[in-house]
Amino acid sequence: MNQIQRKYYAEYAADLAEAGKLNDKFRRKLKRMFKKDNGRRLDPLEIKVLVVGRISLRSEAGKIAVVSGGMDCDCVRWDGAVEIIPATYTHLMAWENDFYEGAEGPQHYKVERPSVARDIERTERDLAMEAHENGHPHTVYY
Repeated sequence: MNQIQRKYYAEYAADLAEAGKLNDKFRRKLKRMFKKDNGRRLDPLEIKVLVVGRISLRSEAGKIAVVSGGMDCDCVRWDGAVEIIPATYTHLMAWENDFYEGAEGPQHYKVERPSVARDIERTERDLAMEAHENGHPHTVYY
């Protein structure tokens, strides 16, 4: 199992547990999968099913909130950027393609409920300027 599969299974299991729908059969399957790397190749259909499951658990009134963050090439880090999109796999994948197309550094996102995302504040930090002010302009910590 690769990292992408592990990430999606862990997030999906957390959502199921939060909703009280994590049954023993699925729990045993997760334990087997995480216990030993079985070397399977990434199955796109399996990932799609997991993403659709995550979307269905996080949707409210046909919408989901995508909370993103990352860092650009100038070492400016941002977190908590929220976008509300329709709760479909196609819309999420189109958003993801646009998001990663212009990436200048590490980026991440997660799917949240719109009611939860309303309380998230966007933050930005200029890490290069902070490093200069702290006396170590040659090293940026993030």
